[in-house]
Amino acid sequence: RVNVNHGGGNANLFMAGANYNLSKRTMLYASVGTVQNSATANFSVEATNNNPAVGKNQLGAYTGIVHSF
Repeated sequence: RVNVNHGGGNANLFMAGANYNLSKRTMLYASVGTVQNSATANFSVEATNNNPAVGKNQLGAYTGIVHSF
């Protein structure tokens, strides 16, 4: 375990994702994740400055389509 919050608490991150090929060149993708912070932590589900309030959890999801030319 790496403590990147300098003693500011712990968090658990859970992620799930899937890809689905529509054809040789087109793919759909989706991912969902949640971070569950301890009472003194404010880790985010993504690598941005959009952290939740201390002790609060965060849920995130994204979907998309990729087409290769």
